[in-house]
Amino acid sequence: MKTFLKIFQAISRGSYIHLVVVILLYLLVSPAVESFPHLKIIYYLFLIAILLAGLLALHQSNAHTLLAAILALPMTGLVLLSYFYQTPPAILAANIANALFILYIIITILKFVFSRRSITSQVIFAALAVYLLIGVFWSLCYSIMAIFVPNAFRFPNTNHLPMISDFIYLSFVTITTLGYGDITPVSNTARSMAFVEALIGQIYMTVLIAWLVGIFVSERIQKNNTK
Repeated sequence: MKTFLKIFQAISRGSYIHLVVVILLYLLVSPAVESFPHLKIIYYLFLIAILLAGLLALHQSNAHTLLAAILALPMTGLVLLSYFYQTPPAILAANIANALFILYIIITILKFVFSRRSITSQVIFAALAVYLLIGVFWSLCYSIMAIFVPNAFRFPNTNHLPMISDFIYLSFVTITTLGYGDITPVSNTARSMAFVEALIGQIYMTVLIAWLVGIFVSERIQKNNTK
């Protein structure tokens, strides 16, 4: 039992690093396997891995962990259901559950980041995890929108059936303001969503950098005053 606790503590100390790694793997691997039906399970496994990494990142607070676990239970069931039953209602339910869970993780980690008074590797990786999770969250929102409004987005190939990898791509070229324009929002709601994501991405980076610089300057001043 003591060995298990030591392993858990070692893993949890780098929880935000693990969360960032899992998200990056999800973003890299998911588009590559989505086109192959026999490999598509990998995409769903990565969604569950994000769930587990998110829970691990919140282990410091029992209340946050409990609420995250309550959200995670239906998410896990719906993710598996959407894999075995590839129907619009199952996919829609899974995406909504995923989006709600990720939104809660984003809010909770943001509270952790902006409550710190010193810059550590955990704070840096937590801030990076939030940025990546915002992109993942918006990709799920786009996929939900596409189910409700089939013509909400225009794709280069008019016969193309949109996949989650398309919305991951759209989300991250939007939040980084690259805006290649090969996938474009058409409906007013989709355009508003894209605009809000780009705005949130820029505000987040601006506020985060300003906050980190402020903490760094404050730490240097305190060190100089103690000499």
